[in-house]
Amino acid sequence: MNEGSRILELGAGTGAFWLENKDRIPKGVHVMITDFSEGMLASTKHALGAMGENWNYHVVNAEDIPFDDGAFDMVIANHMLYHVKDKTRAFTEIFRVLKPGGRLYAATNGNAHMKESDELAGSCGMQAPSAMSHSSFTLQNGKAQLETFFPSVTLKTFEDGLKVTNTDAFMAYIKSFAEAIPPEILQCIENKVKEIIARDGFFSITKESGLFIAERIS
Repeated sequence: MNEGSRILELGAGTGAFWLENKDRIPKGVHVMITDFSEGMLASTKHALGAMGENWNYHVVNAEDIPFDDGAFDMVIANHMLYHVKDKTRAFTEIFRVLKPGGRLYAATNGNAHMKESDELAGSCGMQAPSAMSHSSFTLQNGKAQLETFFPSVTLKTFEDGLKVTNTDAFMAYIKSFAEAIPPEILQCIENKVKEIIARDGFFSITKESGLFIAERIS
């Protein structure tokens, strides 16, 4: 991003991306922070309130973006496109609000992301947690979706992993995917995680994530 750039973030969530990178943002950048949730946006605005006068906040549905054609140099969609129901409409809107030469930066996960936790949960009778939320837009299928709208799409991948040593933290992650998981399934998962940690010292989990960069040529 350059001084004077106009940036739109869709699905900003907690605004953690900006807080972690606040010292790298050039002066004069105009940032539009958006989220589908009014409550989440209010919380994010409070967290980012000191970022500057060129920061604005708006409740936005990615399928119906309320800004002018060619209004932005950059659109950021950080781990959120797999939540969008009608991605065709969302990509159409993103393309529309980008200037020629503007870019979409879309982070997502791959099929192997959290595979060990999915397999463990599945062995206890629970549908794979990550597949429940991520499968519609992944590192494997995202490029083909984007290329329908953007003639230039590249992918950068990031190698990472987790070593879980705290069973309670892992169980909180599992419980976050559904309101009512049968207690016998939760107990099964908890017992297996404890067994793995007791045996190996940690529960190793693959993280597969990356970033699509899609450019609007004209």
